[in-house]
Amino acid sequence: MVPREDMRRLVQSHVALDDPMDAAIWIRREEREAWLVEVLPALGPDEDAGQPVTFHASRSFGHPLHLIASNEVDLERAIRRDDALARQVATGEILHDKGPGRRLQQIADEVMRGHARAG
Repeated sequence: MVPREDMRRLVQSHVALDDPMDAAIWIRREEREAWLVEVLPALGPDEDAGQPVTFHASRSFGHPLHLIASNEVDLERAIRRDDALARQVATGEILHDKGPGRRLQQIADEVMRGHARAG
């Protein structure tokens, strides 16, 4: 399992970058690899917004990182069409938020409740 403090340090290093980040949600927290959703408002349209990019973030962060990064609109669209992503975002831990992180979790909760009613 990836230690919480490692994830917090990673997110804080991303917050310190020149490109603004509006939210970071740690998903799949029980895994040995790091899974993170980041809302980056400067990113343009992305049809594959829910797909992770996997890489090693730095030498000091000793875990493979699966990063799902996009703008808020495209992440919302991805959450609405991908039940697994909706579940992960709904139960994820917000590590940084200027507003869209909580909104995306609320949308993911609505998606999951809608499926529960339909089932």
